[in-house]
Amino acid sequence: MKRRLFRQLGIALTGNVVALGCAPVAGYRAPGSVRAYDILVTHHDSLSREIGRGLKRRGYSVRSAVKGGGAPTAYLFWFTQREPEPGAPTWLYIRLADTRTGAIIAAVSGPRDSLGGTVEARARAIVDSLTRRPP
Repeated sequence: MKRRLFRQLGIALTGNVVALGCAPVAGYRAPGSVRAYDILVTHHDSLSREIGRGLKRRGYSVRSAVKGGGAPTAYLFWFTQREPEPGAPTWLYIRLADTRTGAIIAAVSGPRDSLGGTVEARARAIVDSLTRRPP
């Protein structure tokens, strides 16, 4: 009986140690606004490049490589989705995610064509939406 209890207690303690080892870094507080983040743009497609340029023009720190131990960083990623019906619009989803927690800190979604007819126009609309301060 005692042996079984000690084994169960040992398993519980080991599980707790493993869980604590996987926990996020203690004391990390995500910034309250997108402005406090460096923006990481690693893709070299035209839309990502234009979004990066637009963010730089707005005064954001934009970089193309991961840098450990630096300021809080948000990763830019985007994807599209289209329903299978003929004539369905293609939706564009843009996200900025905290690289330490994975939390989405800013997001824009909409039919791709409604964001503008050119890559530059789309990027401008996206940057405007990502950098807009909440009410």
